[in-house]
Amino acid sequence: MAMKYKVMCYSLFLGGVLSLVLIPAFAGNPYGSEEEGAAEEQEMHKKMFQKLDEDGDGKISEDEFEEAMEEKFERMDKDDDDLLTQEEWEAAAKKHKKEYKKEHHRGAGEGSEGY
Repeated sequence: MAMKYKVMCYSLFLGGVLSLVLIPAFAGNPYGSEEEGAAEEQEMHKKMFQKLDEDGDGKISEDEFEEAMEEKFERMDKDDDDLLTQEEWEAAAKKHKKEYKKEHHRGAGEGSEGY
């Protein structure tokens, strides 16, 4: 069971990372010029890394990674049954897409936190 949970967590994380890469690629450049887009994307990845690196040592340990995935899973599992239904998965994806659009729309003001 632990291995299945680990694989599921890694899959969820990979899906999140891929969405960070693929959504901007298919949505066009919401940041204006390519240079602005590259800088914004780099800053977003830096913030995400820092968020996962809880002890601030410049590295994400397996424990830090697994803890982040567990927290994400718990947020997605609305009925607390330790299972994700298709509806819970789709609701989380819809919420992520809405938050992404809100944070990364064209003309986003200074101070947007991103991830």
